[in-house]
Amino acid sequence: MPDLAGKKTAYYSFAGLIEPGSASRIASAFNLAVNSRCDEVYLCFSSLGGTIADGVFLYNHIRGLPVDVIIHNTGTVASIAVAIFVAANTRHCSGHSVFMIHPTAMPIQENMQAERLQAFLNAALADDNRTENILRERARLPDDILSARRTKDVHITPEDAVIISLLVLLAKPLVIWTMPTSRFSERDALRLCTRHDHGPMAIQRDDLSVPEPHDAQMRAGVVGLIGP
Repeated sequence: MPDLAGKKTAYYSFAGLIEPGSASRIASAFNLAVNSRCDEVYLCFSSLGGTIADGVFLYNHIRGLPVDVIIHNTGTVASIAVAIFVAANTRHCSGHSVFMIHPTAMPIQENMQAERLQAFLNAALADDNRTENILRERARLPDDILSARRTKDVHITPEDAVIISLLVLLAKPLVIWTMPTSRFSERDALRLCTRHDHGPMAIQRDDLSVPEPHDAQMRAGVVGLIGP
């Protein structure tokens, strides 16, 4: 791979639920970018949420990375996925995307005894508190929104997300290209340097911050799709 001027960026896309397997794959992708000496990671992200423990793990993992992280909401970021989203210092959002926060769901089993039910309730309230603390720390969500999400689903538009600092930038529409999996020529590397072994890939980028494909100064990158 040629030594190109400018930042080396790892581009990833993820759409799916947050659970142990997907959380491990996302963390591994970020680790690969760090070990590949990338300067920043750009993640196109859409998730309806998942397990709170795995979401908090990813939040802490991203916050501890020694590289700049950009996360771009390209669809829906909901539930614990919002906590993952705010882990990034730079946060983008497409115009037709949405955010949603809600109370922690508690599993109910038939003939559950009071002590067991109370234990589930205590765990749900603890998860509510730690996700709320993350949102307070990383965004300026008003108290009325944080109070409402304790009892119902609260949807946040991209425009409102900018106001409450959930977003850094409301982005223009993405440009999507499909790239082959073979090693690029040096000329191709001036556009995007990558190797990938998992079939064709959709590379999503915000045209506010990335030059057009014909621009020879395009930053080098490592590109991948993170399976759900």
